[in-house]
Amino acid sequence: MSKTQTITSEIELRQAAKELLERQTVGRWRWVRFDLKRERGVDALLELALDRRKVVFQVEFRLAPSARDVEYLAARTGTRPKLLIAPSLSEVLVGHGRGCTATTTIWFWSAAWR
Repeated sequence: MSKTQTITSEIELRQAAKELLERQTVGRWRWVRFDLKRERGVDALLELALDRRKVVFQVEFRLAPSARDVEYLAARTGTRPKLLIAPSLSEVLVGHGRGCTATTTIWFWSAAWR
């Protein structure tokens, strides 16, 4: 049976993402820092351990991400890949992200892609 959850706030989005990623069976997801303050420019740090490799993502939570949000994320400096988490993402927005990432990597994750 499929369980559907309506997400109406960023707090609900954070909690849903945390719960879903902790239940993933491919790789090991671990929240390095979950309650970072907005002034640091990142919402959370998330580590993926897969085949003896570890990658730490800078995570952004957005209820309704826009092209401007994706461009902001792409322009952000730093060596860590960026991960945009949203309740849903359109193909157009994901394509826009692929087009504006010449110097950084943006990963997209949506609860709708379970």
